[in-house]
Amino acid sequence: MLGEKALELIKEMERSRDGKLPAYNDNCVRLVLEEMNALFQQNQDDVFQVIPGNKADQHEAHYIPSIANQK
Repeated sequence: MLGEKALELIKEMERSRDGKLPAYNDNCVRLVLEEMNALFQQNQDDVFQVIPGNKADQHEAHYIPSIANQK
């Protein structure tokens, strides 16, 4: 299910209302980031398929310059 690991991280924070942060869940964070990246790439592919003159397999994402510099 989409977002399942992200929800797990949120629930970890919810359970720690005593003022202490839970241990950093490296594996769960990595899985969330991988899912986010996969969804972003799927979105980009979908967008470039509907733009006339673009081929989905030959596109390069065009970002706002201030965002591209943060990579």
